[in-house]
Amino acid sequence: MTLTPAHLRTFDLMVDTILPAVPGDGPAWTTPGADLRLSAGLSDVYEALPHERDRKDLRLFLGLLDSAAGGLVLFGRAAKFTNLAPDERAAALLAMKGSRLEIVRKGVRALKTLAAFLWVTTDDPGRPPRAWAAMGYPGPGGPAPATPKTIVTEVVDRDTTIECDAVVIGSGAGGGIAAGVLTGAGLDVTVLERGGYRNEADFTHLESDAYASMYLDGGLNSTTDGGILMLAGSTLGGGTVINYTTSFATPDSVREEWDRVAGFPEVFTGDGFGESLTAVQEGLGVNENNGIPPSARDQIMEKGLRNLGWHVDEQPRNVDGCIEEDCGYCTMGCRIGAKRSTLVTYLQDAAERGARMVVDADVRLIHTDQGRVTGVVARVGDHTLTVRARAVVLAAGALNTPALLLRSGLGGRGTVE
Repeated sequence: MTLTPAHLRTFDLMVDTILPAVPGDGPAWTTPGADLRLSAGLSDVYEALPHERDRKDLRLFLGLLDSAAGGLVLFGRAAKFTNLAPDERAAALLAMKGSRLEIVRKGVRALKTLAAFLWVTTDDPGRPPRAWAAMGYPGPGGPAPATPKTIVTEVVDRDTTIECDAVVIGSGAGGGIAAGVLTGAGLDVTVLERGGYRNEADFTHLESDAYASMYLDGGLNSTTDGGILMLAGSTLGGGTVINYTTSFATPDSVREEWDRVAGFPEVFTGDGFGESLTAVQEGLGVNENNGIPPSARDQIMEKGLRNLGWHVDEQPRNVDGCIEEDCGYCTMGCRIGAKRSTLVTYLQDAAERGARMVVDADVRLIHTDQGRVTGVVARVGDHTLTVRARAVVLAAGALNTPALLLRSGLGGRGTVE
């Protein structure tokens, strides 16, 4: 089911209530929802929501706002939200934010998130949102460079079976490095990545495009209560392509906790793990000589920390050649190739050693036989990909690794979609 014109009109009124009037070339907006036409983009965002239940909840909430019975349930007044005066809508919004019902609070948060997203993003750099000027945001610095792709990915155009030594699920900070290390040891490796393959030539530096093409579920996943967006990379190179490059080594206190919880004495606190951290830092080019001066915000924070007597230092980052003029677009991909993501380091090495790279591969199940893992099954478009392997490296991130284990009946309790 899709959103109706009534749903879109209700969203426009919600936008009027949430957003401030921002001056532009003409007078300040009096009805931001209608003036900005944010509802014109809502249908596309609605279709991109990761779960059908999210779409159902959004339709239901917008429908309730447009009914007197819904008003009684949502904000304690038997009136349509759409019939209220502006000050009454504001009061209703505050009432819903403080509702005792979690589903009401979640609905308001979801609408605020969608309104903010649509307010500051665009698919057309030639028509920037008016909010950009108010924020002093310049937008993309011209078109992306014509940088050729250097990794050849596998084409899966029919049901396919691959046999190899090891299959790596995920290509980010865990999977990408694992692929590089395993191929370096001479193993036949297949890498499965749920996202696509995008490089410098694809980095438009438009947030809407980056979210849709390089973030898990378009960046629209959230905690159950809708309070926190759960952002994760979904592209060849995973989160390392769209993170801020901060590269701290695992603190000793965390390594001690891992040993204690896992029950493996001196595995994470031992010399071997420490040597591995050093090797990865070298492989990713982690350094503290980045050449980027701290922002005004960071300078204020540094001053406060020093006044408190707290430790302040340069951030270690996996960059080489990062320059201030091009800095600030990390979360949308590094056009100049300064970010030493797994895409340009370990995965590149693995590909040159013969590793297969399969993108747009949604791994659904891990196969086992008599207690031993024997491979995985994935969907690539309309086709089934079966990979038989002597070892499976599961590095699908904090969100998808547990989900895949549960779907496969491996460890833990619970069910997932």
